[in-house]
Amino acid sequence: MAGRLPLAADWELALWLGPPTGEYLAVHTARTPYRSGRTWLFGILLGIGLGRTFHRYLADPMDPVVWAVLGTIAVVWGGAAAAYHLIVKKRLV
Repeated sequence: MAGRLPLAADWELALWLGPPTGEYLAVHTARTPYRSGRTWLFGILLGIGLGRTFHRYLADPMDPVVWAVLGTIAVVWGGAAAAYHLIVKKRLV
């Protein structure tokens, strides 16, 4: 049986989660068109990054990096989705 993965470093989480966040923002602010292949690629990166974040959470539920990552994702992704629905969708109607 293989050994366990070490806990993800801060830079590793940024490396896994940064590009999908940028792509999400670009699509939801209408800066780039939606493409399913790109979504699959960035979805895989996001899944690995969030899995590594969950691994850190399981090791230490009070890890401030985990909560900073989750809070940032919630604010950035939630804000982009809200802006998209309030601004962009309103222009289309």
